[in-house]
Amino acid sequence: MVHFPDILPGIRRRVYPMPTVPADATPSLPVVATFAPLGGESLRMRLDPRHYSQRSILACLQCGELYEAETSLLLKRVLRPGDGVLDIGAHVGWFTLFSALLVGSRGTVMAFEPHPGNFSHLQENILLNGFAHVHPFNLALADRPGEAEMFENLDNDGGHALWDVGDHDFNRRSRATPTRFSVELSTLDKVMAANGFMPLRLVKMDVEGAESAIVRGGLETPVRCGYPLLVMEINRFALGRMGSSEEELRANLAGLGYRPWIILPDGRLRALEEGAYLDPGHVFNLAFACPDRMEGEWIG
Repeated sequence: MVHFPDILPGIRRRVYPMPTVPADATPSLPVVATFAPLGGESLRMRLDPRHYSQRSILACLQCGELYEAETSLLLKRVLRPGDGVLDIGAHVGWFTLFSALLVGSRGTVMAFEPHPGNFSHLQENILLNGFAHVHPFNLALADRPGEAEMFENLDNDGGHALWDVGDHDFNRRSRATPTRFSVELSTLDKVMAANGFMPLRLVKMDVEGAESAIVRGGLETPVRCGYPLLVMEINRFALGRMGSSEEELRANLAGLGYRPWIILPDGRLRALEEGAYLDPGHVFNLAFACPDRMEGEWIG
């Protein structure tokens, strides 16, 4: 693997496990946080600091920082009023809301979240902001329609998965008390066909290793939606548990004309050479774009 020591500290998505936010640093009950990520119009989010990932989001907002700053800054560079966005694995809605603010009421954001509790919080956060142009879907995208059982992650509310999350050393509570819930499955192509294959500017995906399956179930979408920029979590452990790998994911995307790009700390992109792999020691996000669709201000 190729190591990039000059930029790796800035592309950190989240350590698995993440650094613990002290419990006494945040309220012990759900709060509604109000913040202005662009310095103007405010967003509101209901966040429950008793839950791991929500506590991390709240801690960033309390410090005046963007959550997953480099990815948020990339969205700020890329998205324009009127754009279409997919947020697949939306959790409670940070990237959904941020995208909705950037694309405005003339744009469209489709947010997918299979976990019932997260989905309820996502809906509430959409309503808190009056975003009529955000459309939530309570389902999991895959390579086939149907039903499946997901494993509840009792250690990280952003880590529910189609594989047994107790297999990861960090997830001790999940291992001690295995819990599952049923989810509806659909494919990206099926959902987009039902919505007319609208033009898309960006697709963000954080699905705990199901990225390859979603790509297989969405081969028409890039072609018919204008080859949007893709932002994907690279979680090698989770990809492996889903019977896939980063290599397979990148090969499938290459077949569609996409190449990998590193997300720099300021949200710009730098090409990742063919056959080169980052070795940051933690979960991170990569961007994928067709070279002829890149815009100059995106490149660092």
